[in-house]
Amino acid sequence: MKQIKESDSYSINLACGHEIPIVSAACEEPTDITEKILSDVKERMPVVEGYLKGRKVSVLRDSGCSGVIVRRDLISNDQLTGVDQLCVLIDGTVRKIPEANVAVDTPFFTGSLKALCMKRPVYDLIIGNVPGVRGPENPDPDWSVKEVPSEQCEPHNVEETASVEIGTSVESRDEPEVAADQMIPSDDVGDDSDIGGAVETRAQKQKRNENLKPLKTANVHMDDVTPEQLRQAQKEDSTLKNCFKHVGNPRPLKGKEGISEFILRNDILYRKVSGNDKPSDQLVVPEKFRNQVMKLAHDSIMAGHLGIAKTTDKVQSQFYWPGVGSDVMRYCKSCDICQRKCDKGRSLRSHWVTCP
Repeated sequence: MKQIKESDSYSINLACGHEIPIVSAACEEPTDITEKILSDVKERMPVVEGYLKGRKVSVLRDSGCSGVIVRRDLISNDQLTGVDQLCVLIDGTVRKIPEANVAVDTPFFTGSLKALCMKRPVYDLIIGNVPGVRGPENPDPDWSVKEVPSEQCEPHNVEETASVEIGTSVESRDEPEVAADQMIPSDDVGDDSDIGGAVETRAQKQKRNENLKPLKTANVHMDDVTPEQLRQAQKEDSTLKNCFKHVGNPRPLKGKEGISEFILRNDILYRKVSGNDKPSDQLVVPEKFRNQVMKLAHDSIMAGHLGIAKTTDKVQSQFYWPGVGSDVMRYCKSCDICQRKCDKGRSLRSHWVTCP
């Protein structure tokens, strides 16, 4: 392939007949060639004049952008919000860009909004698809250019901030990308931070307009049980009589390391497990409430219809009753959803035999 030099051409002709400009991404400062290319590009873009804090600026209404971009040297330090937003570019890369509060007066939008501050965008102000903005073909017909004193038109110097200022899809050069493990620090980005996209694709717009389908979950109804009702149910349950007889009598766990002991706390029966890696105080559940406990541990939205062993561990982390393992096993095996979704195994191929 022939290498294209600066002296050869300022653009490339594609096989489809389109012509695209060449802009170097390695230049630290704009060169005469890049300035000429950008000047040619600007002449073909729908650019109007507007005002930013009384200063006349060039404004591009970009219908493919979901945010607002402003040139950094037009923003003072006190306008910065202190938040670095994440910006998704058209090539899928993500950049971290400082955010500022700006007041604009343009044919497409007039008012205050939040903008991403970039060092050298192609235009002073780029307005995307923000709420209340006019379309590119529908500027305000009553808007007019105002007379601005010459001292307000001169840009003021702003100190370079420590924030990383990264390029966008309409920027004159690219900057280093932010590493994936540094893009979203949990301590620096607040809960109210948003991800701004320099370009919004058709698929993203369609997905944003789609109504989310509700998640189907089991309706796990839990009765409100008072401590007095629980005490009464424990005493009336015939399956717990043997548990009350062994109150204060520690016994080793069957087939496991540790000791279990039934205790009374505020006249409510508990099973205390100690001496192993999972010490716990388990509430002894009367028979009338056991089905609700198993349904909550297996069917609820946070349970996920786990298997027998994991469901048993979840139940026994807080509750106990005689025969809890067998009850959980029967409940999981009789679950309709698990029977429909779980793998039933594969049928082995039968062997050919000689028929008589």
